[in-house]
Amino acid sequence: MVAKRKPTTGNRSAVTSKRAASCEDVIRRVLCKAPEIEAVFLLTDDANIVHVFSVVREFQAAFYDKLLKKEQTIEKVLPEIVFEFHLRAHQGRKPALAVPFDAELVYSR
Repeated sequence: MVAKRKPTTGNRSAVTSKRAASCEDVIRRVLCKAPEIEAVFLLTDDANIVHVFSVVREFQAAFYDKLLKKEQTIEKVLPEIVFEFHLRAHQGRKPALAVPFDAELVYSR
């Protein structure tokens, strides 16, 4: 009996695709619990650092400690991935306008 292999896209292997999906799922599951966060975007740079952009309506000092705990949870669940977390305020604009244009939407309210 021959095992079937999953097709790959581009230069990525099936394993990399699964890891990326689970990374997105973990980030979405953890950050969606914060009602202040209206959208989350991801961007992986050339050094394989995953930049996580949490977009809120306005900056609020009281929210930072809560967000820091959620970011630490993500780092504990995915220790093999290097993260850089960013908080952006959209201030009434579309959330996508508050992050780099090539960042991918992972979560939106």
